[in-house]
Amino acid sequence: MKESVDFRMPDPKRGLKQQVIEFFQHEPIWYWTYFKFEMGCLSVFFIAFVVLSKGKSENSKIATNFGKVVIPTFFHEFTNIGCDFSGDKNNRAILQKSYCDFDYFASGRKNSLYCELKLNLVRRHCILTSIFDAFRGNSDRVELHFPLANVGQSTVPIEFLIIQKGLVKRKLKEN
Repeated sequence: MKESVDFRMPDPKRGLKQQVIEFFQHEPIWYWTYFKFEMGCLSVFFIAFVVLSKGKSENSKIATNFGKVVIPTFFHEFTNIGCDFSGDKNNRAILQKSYCDFDYFASGRKNSLYCELKLNLVRRHCILTSIFDAFRGNSDRVELHFPLANVGQSTVPIEFLIIQKGLVKRKLKEN
């Protein structure tokens, strides 16, 4: 036979401290018996928070390691590098647009307007989208936009794009 639960209205004569102590005097199974939905919601929230924090840190590590490789190359090839427009020449940080999208910018070459590097990572910080990405076969991507400077009379910039063969049709539709 189940024990009856006495859900009373808060007694203004008893203090809040006393009411909290009385609530937590029960055995742990009591909370599971009468608060299953709340315990389930707390568990899902906790798991989502752990996935968020681990996914953010993993994507940040990937972007940082990628920047350690790319920045020295850009430093030797371009005169102006980095996404910081405040005038700080020593700031060569990668611009984080979201938890999974990172940008890097360089300019100052003779025959090119600029070079924009986009690092699009798998959305490791979200449970649902990471499952969706795994199902669709999405992986980390690097996009390099390198418009060439206009040599002739044309005012339309020429863009050199290196992508996978399967993405050519979609990119042509975008442009």
